[in-house]
Amino acid sequence: MTRCARLYLPCVATAAWAALCWPLNGLAQPQWQDLHELQRAAEAFARAHVQALPGRAQIEALPLDPHTRLARCESLQTVVPAGERMWGDTSVLVRCVRPHAWSVLVPVSVKLFADAVVTARPIGRGQVLTAADLSQQNLDLTQWPTGPIVDPEEAIGKAAVAALPSGVPLRADMLRMPFAVAQGQRVRVIFQGEGFRATSAGRSLGNAAVGEPVLVRTASGKVVKGMAHSPGVVEVK
Repeated sequence: MTRCARLYLPCVATAAWAALCWPLNGLAQPQWQDLHELQRAAEAFARAHVQALPGRAQIEALPLDPHTRLARCESLQTVVPAGERMWGDTSVLVRCVRPHAWSVLVPVSVKLFADAVVTARPIGRGQVLTAADLSQQNLDLTQWPTGPIVDPEEAIGKAAVAALPSGVPLRADMLRMPFAVAQGQRVRVIFQGEGFRATSAGRSLGNAAVGEPVLVRTASGKVVKGMAHSPGVVEVK
């Protein structure tokens, strides 16, 4: 079904809809705006908006309702509507700057094709990815709200949040940094402060990647909060 444009009028229409608030005082009505010109303006705006993104863009401004009547405009302005982004099925707001004031939403389809990173084989939960676990497929990135990862280096060395089958496009929220310490793991605890440094054995009470906080129970039974420093090492300051 063709999506119709939504109009933003500067006044309340009390006459026939086709008049679009034009004064009914015997004056001739204005020449109507060429709707194809609005399509071209919206498409050009969307194309310029995504040109810096990776991959090949496929952009199409969809036809407006042919019954739409807008006073002919001498100066058009195109912007991204509030709450929208140039991604997938979206729209461009086209405004008339002069000599009349009106706005119309032009529906636009934005597709972006690029080589995305996918799993080359089944991946287990918590498994740290290597280059052998990954492949690439040319996909429409706009099928996902944030788009899949396109650079394999952004996935290599990270761990899967959940088990993944083969051929799944990887997104950033599907991966995390690998745990430096795991719950129940015996760790070395480094106590460090101004003028002193001491070490002790302990057991991690949670999972943490490097730089994340974690609780540790020391050999004396005391629970302290530290920061995962490196694999098997927690630093307490």
